[in-house]
Formats: sequence, C-alpha cells, structure tokens
Amino acid sequence: MNTITLQEITAASVRDIVALAVAPEQARFVASNAVSLAQACSVPP
Repeated sequence: MNTITLQEITAASVRDIVALAVAPEQARFVASNAVSLAQACSVPP
C-alpha cells in the first residue's frame, strides 16, 4: 500500500510540483498543479 504524506511547498520544490501531471486521459477531470497553486495563493486565509 502506498503512503501519502503532506509536505510544505517551498521555493525549492515548486518547480517539481508544477511538473507533475496526471495521465492524459485523466487531464480533463483535474486542474494542473500550476493552476491549483495559483488559486491557493489568491484565496485569503
């Protein structure tokens, strides 16, 4: 079984995160990580 962990997004990790992608047949169901990060940064806490 795979383990999922939550880790802080840092300047050192953001490029790797943005480069992650789902399989092409799944892409229409989810936003890219770049879009998700931009949305997360634009919402006040």
